[in-house]
Amino acid sequence: MCGRTDRLPIVRRVLLSLSLMAVAPGSLARAAGPAKPPAKSDPAPLAVVEKGERLIKALSTKNRAPKLLEGAELVFPDFPKDFDWKEYARVRDAIKDLDANSEEVWPSIVEHMTDTDYCFTARFIDSAQNYSRGDVCIVIARDWIIRGYSCLMPGGDGQQFRLPVEGSKALQEWCQARRNKTFVDIQVEAAEWAISTIRKEHRPPQALLERSIARIEERIAKLREANKPLRAKFFEHGNMGWYVEEEAAQLRKWGGAKEVEKGRFER
Repeated sequence: MCGRTDRLPIVRRVLLSLSLMAVAPGSLARAAGPAKPPAKSDPAPLAVVEKGERLIKALSTKNRAPKLLEGAELVFPDFPKDFDWKEYARVRDAIKDLDANSEEVWPSIVEHMTDTDYCFTARFIDSAQNYSRGDVCIVIARDWIIRGYSCLMPGGDGQQFRLPVEGSKALQEWCQARRNKTFVDIQVEAAEWAISTIRKEHRPPQALLERSIARIEERIAKLREANKPLRAKFFEHGNMGWYVEEEAAQLRKWGGAKEVEKGRFER
């Protein structure tokens, strides 16, 4: 196809992505092969795009991102005094809604991976993270992609969240290049990539490496046999959670904390 697509209206760009995928909505989880593109009179693709854009739009917020402060034992957010906690809860629920429908509206998630507008502040055991709208899309996509090897990699926790490519734009292009693949195919391919990285490792004991490879190969076999993708929920990994107003008020009383350098705790 000739010509640039980045200037097309967002709905037309996602519709184009759907047509190039040649996969009917809901068929990504099946490995029956690419379906024929729906007829032009079929309203389903437009309905899917509109649903995806509605769910993405719901991630927009009037709240401002809080500063992240580093104390003696943890990193915590300094929420503005005018922070709207009802709005924060609404966005949290919007993330859950997008996550629950992510298989259906996958093209919209991929399309918005590079969005930079602030969306949500998540909490971890000893840290915090401000997420843009694009970050939310990336985390949802990552949770689909890594299921074939998550919790089976040798090394530290960060190994479990590694992706075949780095950076939002690269991940977006990686997903777009696999528009004709099912989610099972994507998870198997990513798992095979993970195995290839383990084979290059030399630091852990060889027995540990072999065990990790065997466990991933076992999961790949189960994926292929079940022909159903594995998945997780946005707030069910990495001890990710959210804040409440009372807790934020307590955090605001802490002293001696300094602002975290931008990007230091980006995930």
